[in-house]
Amino acid sequence: MDKENKFTIVNPTIEPVADKLYRIGEAVSSIVPTGTSIYQSIFTNPIQNRTNSWMKEVEMRILAFEQEGKIDLKSLSEHPNFSAIFLRLIQEVEVSSQKDKLRQLENFALNFQVGVDFKTDELFILTDLLKSLTPSHIKALDLYINPHHYNERFIELHSFSVYQNSGGYTHFNYDTAYEELSVIFHENRNEPVIAVPNNPSHSFQTYWDMIHKNLSSYHLITLAETRHSVKVKSDGFPETKYSILLNCKATEVGCKLLKLLSAPSV
Repeated sequence: MDKENKFTIVNPTIEPVADKLYRIGEAVSSIVPTGTSIYQSIFTNPIQNRTNSWMKEVEMRILAFEQEGKIDLKSLSEHPNFSAIFLRLIQEVEVSSQKDKLRQLENFALNFQVGVDFKTDELFILTDLLKSLTPSHIKALDLYINPHHYNERFIELHSFSVYQNSGGYTHFNYDTAYEELSVIFHENRNEPVIAVPNNPSHSFQTYWDMIHKNLSSYHLITLAETRHSVKVKSDGFPETKYSILLNCKATEVGCKLLKLLSAPSV
């Protein structure tokens, strides 16, 4: 086979990115003795296993929806956008290993076909965004859409504030979004959580600063103060209520994306 034909195999005119990367990987690995077997054992098998497992799970959920009369497989197979969107999701599955994200991709595959009303362009734009989003991005987006999901954490932080300050706080807020994210999602219980925003070099705060900037640049959240009320009830004490003041809110696009990534409500 001449050089031109070899180049054509690796770089056909039209070929999915994932396929092209696999072909290039095979070509490179073949240069080294036993390279192909190393390449297949490290990359091919895990990718194939993960993708096959994901597709089987989606298939079972789709069949369950059909049996419940929530979707029509015949109409779905004739839908012009179904295969295009599904192939894009599969490409993302191939390069994802986080269980939370794989489950969110499953939800996306179901939601866009069970009556969730989105324009075609919106679906393609949101599908492309998935490449840049991690479970942490979705967690932060969920906070600004469904703050009640984090009431337990707010109560924990409020209790800590009351313990540290004799008068307690009537509200919980920080000057910037990344500060509040770094505190609300702070995981290290061996470190004083309230001290985190006072240390700009703290890696956790820097991480959430990056998450916040990403969500803002994708127009999924916007700066806007929003209040959320939390009720606290302790044995022997009257119920008290305090407010959480958050620095951001989700945009319409952000709300639509989270709806696609959440478990179908139908």
